[in-house]
Amino acid sequence: MTPRSIRNILCYKILVCITTPLPAVPLAELPRQPTSTLLDRAASDTTPAVVALRENLIARARTDAAKPIIRRVHSIAKIETSRITLKATVANASPENRETFALAMYDADSGGVLSTELPRLAAAYRITHDTTLRDRLLAQLAELTTWSPLQRPGWTLGGARAKPLPPAGDGIWLGTGWHLRGIADALDLLPPDDIPPSLLTAIDALLDREIATILDDWHARRPWFVKKPDPASNQWVLPVEGLIRASLYRGARRDNAPPPLRDAYEFGVRCLMQSLDAQGARGEFREGLTYASITVKGLLSSARAMARTGDERALFHPFLAHTGTWFAHHIQPGGFLINAFDTLNGARNQLGIFGNVFSEITVNTGNPHALWAQRTRRLAGDHVDALIAAMIPDTLAQPPPLFAVYPDATRVNWRSSWDDETASGVWIRGGDAGDRHDHQDRGHVNFIAGNRALLIEAGALNYATPQFTTRYRGVPGHNVLQIGDLAPEQMTGDWFARSGQILDTAHRPAPITVHRMDADGGDITVDASHCYARASLWKRRVEWTATRMRIQDTVTLKEPDIALFRWHTGEAPDALVKQLENELQIGKVRLKWETSTPIETRIESAPDATLRARTISNHATAIIRTRDPVTEFALTTTVELAE
Repeated sequence: MTPRSIRNILCYKILVCITTPLPAVPLAELPRQPTSTLLDRAASDTTPAVVALRENLIARARTDAAKPIIRRVHSIAKIETSRITLKATVANASPENRETFALAMYDADSGGVLSTELPRLAAAYRITHDTTLRDRLLAQLAELTTWSPLQRPGWTLGGARAKPLPPAGDGIWLGTGWHLRGIADALDLLPPDDIPPSLLTAIDALLDREIATILDDWHARRPWFVKKPDPASNQWVLPVEGLIRASLYRGARRDNAPPPLRDAYEFGVRCLMQSLDAQGARGEFREGLTYASITVKGLLSSARAMARTGDERALFHPFLAHTGTWFAHHIQPGGFLINAFDTLNGARNQLGIFGNVFSEITVNTGNPHALWAQRTRRLAGDHVDALIAAMIPDTLAQPPPLFAVYPDATRVNWRSSWDDETASGVWIRGGDAGDRHDHQDRGHVNFIAGNRALLIEAGALNYATPQFTTRYRGVPGHNVLQIGDLAPEQMTGDWFARSGQILDTAHRPAPITVHRMDADGGDITVDASHCYARASLWKRRVEWTATRMRIQDTVTLKEPDIALFRWHTGEAPDALVKQLENELQIGKVRLKWETSTPIETRIESAPDATLRARTISNHATAIIRTRDPVTEFALTTTVELAE
């Protein structure tokens, strides 16, 4: 019998002995437990859900192992023959910048892929002892040690009018953090004896280079998010995560750590705490669901790695403690999501794409609402934390409150129950000066009744979508005030600055006052008076129950113009339309209005990335506008299901 066989048998016996339900470890203690220890428990757990996830993880790892190694490329032609997809946005770059931009995007995207693949290969090897998986992992790590830096410059060159790249480049970016996360997570799970000494030496050298690069770029203020600075940004967080993870692996918390390494770690922690403090104390993230998913992973990764060395400065920050609740509150009835901000691909029945982050929040914070969302919405995920989370008993899950007010990334959200088939759901956007990746959506109202979408927003599929700036990010994509009746196809940046909502620090705020919110419904006011250059007042009061919504709009313009409101419905563009006096029925959606001002109405077809997954669909939109230019306009609109 070989020494390896003996070791495997001993490992198996140890696993059998220590396999106990995770309740033996309180949820709050999970972040302090080494991932390797938790994974070893999952390796022999016989619970059907754990077994299924374990088999899926191993199968996914075997698929990963069969793929070609991701190698550094130096041309667009080489990207096109690799397994990293060439970004569609490369076409937007100027010809002289196109290849540099494409290579920077390749580095970032390869980091995103490897941040998942590397730890999955390591976890599957730890469970199965299949050396094919280990050897494939080691080969990819060896390749990465030849990259310098992990993230090449040029990621700011995507626009046709991008400024020339400075001689020293535009600095560290997403690929820095993603690659370092993948490497550190894999090394946490891989027994050191399985790594050849020469490769360990090369990995140490790589991490030392990246630590030096991060510090140099930061102190030289090369990246825009350091110059500004913008600690709330995902672009700030991921390199900081990389700095913390690389420093910890290199021994920054050991008693004999060199002072420069300790200083690097402490610098990273200070930057991390700035990021946490920049988010909402109720768990709200300033960039919406998609960018929250990207960034929260980096925050959790850092906090957990720190805690496992005894440094808990980040672990119990209010933002991390509550963000699982904020994530769960994005779940609307009928499979819909709160898809404000750049929630890319946040269409109906797309909650599953956020499955892994719910597992990661659960394992890293012990948030019972995140666990509840994961279990009740079957968000299994396919990462290591998903396997660990599967060992937590359902009894520890708790449903979130049915309604909430979030001052940062300002919104209210409400549900009548957690039954997706019968419940009604409402969300309303305000605005905060710190919002990022936001849309011209101050005052937007969304209304779902069971499986029926009465009022929706256009959503966002990706940045390459035609008319993204106008039809999706601009006022035409939301149920908000528009000044003037210009067609979306004719809108320009100058027009939006005059007649749309202005997305800068001075004009972003749109506070929400809650008059009442309870099990029966709600009553709130949004004040978007400072969001438009040509309006001195726009207040919207919204009252609702599970079956009806009443919206009172009061508008004062600085000079006479058309005041226009859109109502994006969930009905098809060819839905049956019934026009009555002061009433419009589109399919199953009834709109009634009250006003003393002469108005005109019409129905238009509008595109959206909300009703159907991973594609652009079209829906019917009602337009209600003043017949003549006005300076004042008061309109009350009632929205309900038609009988």
